Amino acid sequence: MTAKGLRIAEIDARTPPQSAARAILRDRLGCVEGLIKRCRKTLPLTSAMVHELRASTRKAVVALDSFACLLDPKARRKLHKRLGRIRRAAGGVRDTDVALDILRDVSPQAESLPGLDHAIAQTEAQREAGSRTLRDAVERDAGRKLRKLRRRLLCGLPCTPESGPASLRELAETALTGAISRSRAATTADLALIHNLHSLRIALRKLRLTLELFEMCVPVTFDLTSSVRDLVTLLGRVNDLSRVAAICDEISSSAPHNTASAAVASLAARFGLIRDRRHAHALQSVARLDALLLTPLEDAVRATRPVPAAGSVDTGAGAPGAARSASA
Repeated sequence: MTAKGLRIAEIDARTPPQSAARAILRDRLGCVEGLIKRCRKTLPLTSAMVHELRASTRKAVVALDSFACLLDPKARRKLHKRLGRIRRAAGGVRDTDVALDILRDVSPQAESLPGLDHAIAQTEAQREAGSRTLRDAVERDAGRKLRKLRRRLLCGLPCTPESGPASLRELAETALTGAISRSRAATTADLALIHNLHSLRIALRKLRLTLELFEMCVPVTFDLTSSVRDLVTLLGRVNDLSRVAAICDEISSSAPHNTASAAVASLAARFGLIRDRRHAHALQSVARLDALLLTPLEDAVRATRPVPAAGSVDTGAGAPGAARSASA
């Protein structure tokens, strides 16, 4: 996808930030618009489509936040709000999809796990209710309002900003430094509490998406993005098991006290024990997070040097390294 002739693949560390913002935001927001259109034509909504829609809204929000200093605050807030509404609706369905996957993975043991079939049936009903909410959100937007807000946002981007970062690299450093700091701050909470561990996961996921957004600006010797993704996946599994245990607990509590409800309560306890084991394993990985990931990433970000904005006089005529050598 292009923006004023600039393609995503053409963006590098020396691209003027407003040009990069225009191209990236058009791409990210356009992706959400396209998925909304597909969702309206594909009913019932598949698990894969719901997952893709939620992921695309997250990427769009991270781009909005990263380029916030260049954007009209009012237009950005409106887009944030609309994207958030879609993401939350998709998130509710996605959570039940993950819960169903976990429950169905153990369904061959149904005879030895009384209450499992009942838990699956109730979770399927929750999924259908969530799907209706998501369909309503998609139908209300239909991509038109989002497209209108995107155009307003991009029209407000200055061709030559009066102030702010001179290069995309400079903006990337600010965004990544903030994401690293927020991730580090999240590790200082009491991670024995599941909701604090989930907050750390959210911070790391935003860090991963920021890394992906600015991968052309941060030279690293190992795949930091993959390392962050692996840890996010590990923490996500703890959160998924916690959610399944909570769903089973909720089903048991809301049902009449009988054999079925007691069986589902036992199932909740079983998933709670599995979650606790995964939680302990996750804490071991988090203990090494700063030394093995956050500090090396911070060093990589700091090691990058400012480079001239595209269009300025540059005897290096190419790679950032050449420009630095020429100015040395």
